Amino acid sequence: MGISPKQVKAIPLIVSGIKSQEVAKEIGVTPQTISEWQKNPEFVVMLNKAKKEILDAALDELRGGARDAANCLTDLANNAENEEVRRKSALNILELTGIKDPSSGVYGWGIGSTNLTEAEKQIQRQENPELYNILGDMYPYIDQ
Repeated sequence: MGISPKQVKAIPLIVSGIKSQEVAKEIGVTPQTISEWQKNPEFVVMLNKAKKEILDAALDELRGGARDAANCLTDLANNAENEEVRRKSALNILELTGIKDPSSGVYGWGIGSTNLTEAEKQIQRQENPELYNILGDMYPYIDQ
């Protein structure tokens, strides 16, 4: 079926953050029409694709700055005059690289078990996390 030319025109306006009333006025429909369009799966898919394009572009921009941010953090860790700044920068580097888990304080690279049975359980948990959580709650001995 597709979406109408007015719907196509509305999508970038909505994605840019313009209020529905203003979008409706701009393209010559009522705000209620805009509301109805937002219940149409085809329109919602196109709207979500437009949102995703904007988000992807923003993420690409942030990724582009990641090297500069890493260089800045490394420079602070190595050269800051203040010892506390050097320490915090070094800890940030350890956390960002996965060497230190900020939630547990554990140092490592997220290496899993070196025990065959435990590794099999870990894989099962990763493949079926919802089921494993439910069964684990119902049958606590499932990991034994």
